Amino acid sequence: MSGNSKRYNTRKGNSTVEFALAASLVLVPLLLFMVDAHRMYTLHTSLNRAAREGAVQASRGHDARQAVVDSLSSAGFDPSLLTMAVQTAAAGDFGEAVDVNLSYDASGQVVLPLQDIFSTLAEASATAKME
Repeated sequence: MSGNSKRYNTRKGNSTVEFALAASLVLVPLLLFMVDAHRMYTLHTSLNRAAREGAVQASRGHDARQAVVDSLSSAGFDPSLLTMAVQTAAAGDFGEAVDVNLSYDASGQVVLPLQDIFSTLAEASATAKME
């Protein structure tokens, strides 16, 4: 009887080890994918907020570039990876549109090499009217 229970305990231990290995092969990449998805979502949200802030500041006659840089820096992103274009009307009259277009190179932000799923170039734009 003691030999039979010993064999059962060995099988139980083997299945535990096999489950741990199989779970780690599934759960670790899933966890890394979730981290990447969250990071890219946070980047897109922060970039949209920065574009809106820049457009509002430009519509009031202030420096849009500084507002965008400050907004991205406060969100924890490196402003040196940012490309920005601010377009205003030549006259700058009341009611004229101000466009702020941003693109951010996020290739260094992802953990997994999933460029086919996640674009590493995040873009945002915002428009406001001159006040």
